[in-house]
Amino acid sequence: MRENSWLTREEILDLPSLRLLFVTRAIDRRRALDKLAIFAAQAALINEKSVNRLNRGSRKCNG
Repeated sequence: MRENSWLTREEILDLPSLRLLFVTRAIDRRRALDKLAIFAAQAALINEKSVNRLNRGSRKCNG
């Protein structure tokens, strides 16, 4: 067994069709989860910027 879990191109081409379908769907799910994580991080950043903007605005009004 190799140290990493990467399949070579030849190993992928030799996979049975159902196994290949399973691997492709797993990759698609992983990509979807990565996209969701990026989206959540962007939303958190936007939220933080909005809060900072509101805080600056309230300091200007109160200060």
